Amino acid sequence: MGGIAVALAAQRVLGDLFSSLAIVLDRRFEVGDVIVFGDQTGTVEKIGIKPTRLRSIWDEQIICANSDLIESRIHNFKRMAERRVVFSLAVTYDTPTKTLERIPALLQDIIERQESTRFERAHFQRLGPRRNLA
Repeated sequence: MGGIAVALAAQRVLGDLFSSLAIVLDRRFEVGDVIVFGDQTGTVEKIGIKPTRLRSIWDEQIICANSDLIESRIHNFKRMAERRVVFSLAVTYDTPTKTLERIPALLQDIIERQESTRFERAHFQRLGPRRNLA
């Protein structure tokens, strides 16, 4: 009975060791990369033998088993050539038509004044619920 427990523990340790080697050798991600897997997002702080430690955007530490990371689809944002961001903008129903027509050009001007940014497009998405502000 004790031999089975030792064998299972050794199997888990060896699995974690091979998972950490696979991460390092395959260069799936490195310390400093921002990755997403499942519903978790964070900056890689340390790749250990058993777990990898991430820091979330809310400053929480996320500790993940390397074997879980090996089996997950990982999105590595650091390796993106370009990152696209979608913004939603709400305006009130009483906004004049002339102002609405100017919004895309205003957005383009604001975005293109920022270094290393590019404006792609702006378009109407939907009408939201009408609210009584009185």
